Amino acid sequence: MSTNEPLESMLRRLRYQAADERRRKTLANIFSAMDESHEHAPTVHRAQIWRLTMNTRTGRLALAVAVILIVLGGVTFWPFGGKNGRWVGGSLAAWAQELQATLDTIKAVTCRERSVLVAADGSQRMSSPWDRFYVSSDSYRRDIYDGNTLREIQVYVPDGNDMVQHYLRFDLKCYGALRHKGRFGVQDPIERIRQYAELLHKADQFLGEQVVDGHKCVGFEISASRYGSNPETWLDRIWFDEETRLPVRIEESGRPVMGDSTRTFTTIQDQFDYAPQLPADSFIPQQPPADFVNAHPDELRK
Repeated sequence: MSTNEPLESMLRRLRYQAADERRRKTLANIFSAMDESHEHAPTVHRAQIWRLTMNTRTGRLALAVAVILIVLGGVTFWPFGGKNGRWVGGSLAAWAQELQATLDTIKAVTCRERSVLVAADGSQRMSSPWDRFYVSSDSYRRDIYDGNTLREIQVYVPDGNDMVQHYLRFDLKCYGALRHKGRFGVQDPIERIRQYAELLHKADQFLGEQVVDGHKCVGFEISASRYGSNPETWLDRIWFDEETRLPVRIEESGRPVMGDSTRTFTTIQDQFDYAPQLPADSFIPQQPPADFVNAHPDELRK
């Protein structure tokens, strides 16, 4: 009998019918946790530890409880019981609270935002336009590029309970201002991170450790159906720096392309800087050149 068979037998006897992929991940989580708990024991002794566990009533009961918690409750042994001592003994709720407190101290943040088009066959293509966000406590700016060419600058400044968007289009040589009801909304990276902090305890999957843009990170996958009335096919993935515990990369996948039912797109935010040195005039709308016209881009296209 292989060492996997007792666990697989337990899973088969559960009322919960785990799919093959979920069963495989569950077993991987269990054996990973066992390896971590005995990482200092020589490999030759691990089979002996396993036999001792399975041959004692207490050991079998404890392992059965672990299996049920993992399968039914989505409990994983990571990141708070793994190799990294900085995560041991914590909880997702405590971490989320700590993250919210850290966000309160951030005065400005910058990040890059890109979109990836995903075809029905799974092939992907990075969209040419991409954005650079500059966000302060009450204003933000969005620089829109086509490749390496700056196409547009949008500056959003508060006006009472609303936001006024000032735009400067270099490709169409136009400028103007638009009023938007409400404040930042989902465009504010900090508010988006706050939302994920509140949802961490509802994460559908722990993605493990990975180096992202040179940072050692841990990742979580959260179904967008956890907030709003979004479909379950919309998935969000967020990667946190293990040192700062701040997000390094956020992915929102499965979103439909308007007017094209065969494709979806994934929005990626990365290159976060939580202490940027922004010039004093970063959120002051620029004066348009003399040959620019005061018009909406849609008017010029018509």
